[in-house]
Amino acid sequence: MALLCSGLAVIQYRWTGELSQTEASRLRANLREQLRQISRAFNAELNENCRALTPLIAETEAQGPTEAIAIRYRQWMSREHRPIFSRVGVALRRGSAASLRVVNPVTLRWEPWLESEAETAPKITLPVAGSANEAIVLEIDLPYLRQTWLPELTRTWLSASNDAVRVRIETTAVPRSTIYASSGEIPGSGAPDATAEIFSIRGSLQDEHHWALEAWRIDGPIDAVVSASRWRNFAVAGLLILVILFAGTTLLRYTRRSRRLAEMQLTFIAGVSHELKTPLAVIRGAAHNLAEGVVREERPIRMYGAMIRRHADQLNETVEQVLTFAGTSRIPQSLAQPLSVDELLHDAVEGASADVQASGCTVNIDIETGLPCVSGDRAALCRAFLNLVSNAVRHGGTGGWVGITARKASLRNREAIEVRVEDRGPGIPENEMLRVFEPFFRGERAIAGPIRGFGLGLSLVRDIVTAHSGSVSVRRSATGGAEFSMFLPALTEQME
Repeated sequence: MALLCSGLAVIQYRWTGELSQTEASRLRANLREQLRQISRAFNAELNENCRALTPLIAETEAQGPTEAIAIRYRQWMSREHRPIFSRVGVALRRGSAASLRVVNPVTLRWEPWLESEAETAPKITLPVAGSANEAIVLEIDLPYLRQTWLPELTRTWLSASNDAVRVRIETTAVPRSTIYASSGEIPGSGAPDATAEIFSIRGSLQDEHHWALEAWRIDGPIDAVVSASRWRNFAVAGLLILVILFAGTTLLRYTRRSRRLAEMQLTFIAGVSHELKTPLAVIRGAAHNLAEGVVREERPIRMYGAMIRRHADQLNETVEQVLTFAGTSRIPQSLAQPLSVDELLHDAVEGASADVQASGCTVNIDIETGLPCVSGDRAALCRAFLNLVSNAVRHGGTGGWVGITARKASLRNREAIEVRVEDRGPGIPENEMLRVFEPFFRGERAIAGPIRGFGLGLSLVRDIVTAHSGSVSVRRSATGGAEFSMFLPALTEQME
């Protein structure tokens, strides 16, 4: 699944890259087309006004070049038009000398052309038909161009994307000067995302009359924007793949756990069957011998009676273990009562006396004086202590010694009692340390050796202690055996 998901991620990344390149090309082409539309609209209106101010050859021959230009200017001023030009003049050439005059917009008379000290506005020089010595000069109104005309064109042709695009117009002549810049910051470096030519006048006598129309996206270059989008898509795809991997891993984990639980349940059934069948067979055989009169003497009869009682106790213990396991999920509050840890531990040692005698080990009890009581179900806590002691005797009794200690301790910032059960046996392997409290789990040594049980003892200890708001853990002792530590909250006066 991991390899498949990784392969899908790579394929999706490549497909996204192809789509991203296509999208980048589309955005760039759209922006170029929008700039061409601005250029066409600007040049069309500019050329139309230039034609309106340029006299025809018949007008020039009939009225003279200068008068024909003045008449055209009067007509242009009288009709509704865009105020593109700030001044209209005529250039007169007489030999090697040239003079420049301008039409006064108020008196409509010719006056000398005076250059202002302010920024020199761009001029358009057009030939006058039928005259080789005169030319019409049109001066662009830069404030109107910057404040009204070009903003209208950018709003019209860039439409919804106007807020996402910055536009600048510069002269192509060296040194370059800025004619117009849209509001907002324009990138100081880097190539524009799209360019177009603007300010193209048909029949102009000037060679350098082109302007460069440039556009940038404010969210960065198109390639960078598309690349960021590609990585975002890849990140989303990666997240989805991780979710799939997590789901697959979780499913695999729970499948393995379910299979292991099923195997443990089968082992549990086999263990319970053995634990029931063996003493029943002994009890049945002893009862048959007694009933048939095979045994008549008093001593053998007593021996058979003791045998029946011992195996009946084993049956009773097995049934109690199973019933306790089924009922440890919740300890009823009605059963809670103050309990002495000292008494519970001595009862547990007495209950495990048969296992102690069978193993031949010594049990050492060390209980701190003045221990507070604990609150809980007496039968359940007795079962937990008995299981810990019996487990230590059965599995660690070969070391000849089992130690039981009880001390004051702290549990989650509360006063508690710590009970330790330690043995000097072979200990618990590291790979089984984390599983000893699982239901139905039995270690390899327990399965291979003649040790009774079916994997519920320590699981019951954990469940009972947890139901009493305590905790239990295991570690390797200093002598190499196993050391179990149980913490139970102490019963304070307020709780009493």
